[in-house]
Amino acid sequence: MLKQNTYETAWLDSTQASLNAQVAALREFKASRNSALSPDSGLQSTIDRVRGLAQQCGIEIIKTTPVLTRVDSLRLVKVRLEGLTKYPGLMAFFESLHSKHPDLFIDEISVKQGGERGDGRLETHLSVGLYQKRRGSGP
Repeated sequence: MLKQNTYETAWLDSTQASLNAQVAALREFKASRNSALSPDSGLQSTIDRVRGLAQQCGIEIIKTTPVLTRVDSLRLVKVRLEGLTKYPGLMAFFESLHSKHPDLFIDEISVKQGGERGDGRLETHLSVGLYQKRRGSGP
């Protein structure tokens, strides 16, 4: 005589619940990734945005250099900034990036004493990165 397997339904329910949780986590990840991507705006507007943010924090910009690269369906824009600032201005820039600009990230940092022309300020070399969706790329 065969016995009915009473555990199969419970196993399927727990498996389905686990898969649904994983799918929900992937959807959340995709939504957060898409919200962190900047729309494909003009290169000059991106440069002006990063430069303006640095200047608002008290960094005196001496040189700005844009760099474009391609990563899959995304475009990676890096803006290299060279300038002079005091320590609080540099920290304000980092805090602003972290709290108000989640699409921007620091790629490289070099900080040293400004020397004679620095007038007590730090000489900074920053590379700020930004991923953009390219036109015609999928979601």
